[in-house]
Amino acid sequence: MNLSVDSEVDLNRPITVRLNKVTLRDALDLIVKRAAGYTWEIKGNFIFIKRFEEYIYHFDYINLIGKTDVEVGGDMLASGIGLTGGGGGGAGEEVKGKYKIEVKSYGEGTDIWDSIKKSLDLLKSPDGIVRIDKVAGLIYMKDTPSRIDSMVRFLDNLSKSLKKQVIINATVLEVTLSDESKYGIDWNEMEIAFKSKWGGLPDDMHINFNNGSIVLSKRSSLRAVLDFLRTKGDVSILSNPHLSVLNGQSALITVGYQYPYGDIEGVDRDTETGLITYGTTIKRAVLGLQLGITPRITEDGTIVLHIVPTITRIQRTTEVDVPIAAGQVQKISNPVIDLQELATSVMLKDGQTLVLGGLISQIKEIERKGLPFLSDIPILGRVFRRTEEKKRNRELVVFITPHILR
Repeated sequence: MNLSVDSEVDLNRPITVRLNKVTLRDALDLIVKRAAGYTWEIKGNFIFIKRFEEYIYHFDYINLIGKTDVEVGGDMLASGIGLTGGGGGGAGEEVKGKYKIEVKSYGEGTDIWDSIKKSLDLLKSPDGIVRIDKVAGLIYMKDTPSRIDSMVRFLDNLSKSLKKQVIINATVLEVTLSDESKYGIDWNEMEIAFKSKWGGLPDDMHINFNNGSIVLSKRSSLRAVLDFLRTKGDVSILSNPHLSVLNGQSALITVGYQYPYGDIEGVDRDTETGLITYGTTIKRAVLGLQLGITPRITEDGTIVLHIVPTITRIQRTTEVDVPIAAGQVQKISNPVIDLQELATSVMLKDGQTLVLGGLISQIKEIERKGLPFLSDIPILGRVFRRTEEKKRNRELVVFITPHILR
């Protein structure tokens, strides 16, 4: 056979091999690749010895093309829907939570490609070449065989990890608390009841109490918790979403409604005519529950969940003075938003259920009663009607069950 050797190949490099009854290809792999660190190729009756080999890796990952802004989360009192930043708010203030999902692409691609490029630059040799086409999802590598093998193993494991998915089943319950439980559900009562001295109920029901957190392992334990909640008040299901989330990515679940209100953006006064023009806009406050979830799958199959539930409700409305001229103000009505949130990270096995509680809110109900027709008479009708105001405490309970999609 004919032999062609690149000029970059050092023919004086000493190697030691011992061959016994091997094929030509096995011998070339052992001598050229393993011992000398070069690569070889057979075309027809030509053997080519090269310093570097080329490899094209197909990395399937969604990439945003062009100029794109996607934001889920943000100012709760602006046009966006979201959960970012901290703190509560009053009239005219921004009410924000601490959960935001944001993706930006301005031609540079998403962060995953930058991370891959940095990792491959550390794995390649000083003279090696790595080129990435983010749109096509192709990675071109030119290096020694050992370096190529290392980079391919890295990309294989990264691709395997990113392609894992978690199916999340979430159930959002609202418990209208009875007078005995108006300060909230006492979960210690459940722990005491299920850990009584005489029985093995925790083992039978598969309920794990750990420093105030509750983890369920079977559907029977879920039914046991529901039966316990019914002893504390009326239970109703607000939402029961099911969604799939890629490993390491974030998802946001919103259960609620938008509350529109007016706002003044600016005031313009004509100095000649004295005419005042108001710049007004309609804004919407997102009220209800927003649940942010980010899952991560560990090497042994454990699921790590970062969870941020946020509840917003209208407390009341208040008048805000907007200055329009010297000594003159315009009053507008703005809502005062009550904000409740918590953040936690937990480790669950596939199929286990986490119970989140403690999100309590107070609802005011105004009931008007009176005699028909007579109670509608102006001024005099007050004698024939009465108004009752009732306050009810409600607690949201969230069940989250992750499953690894296999």
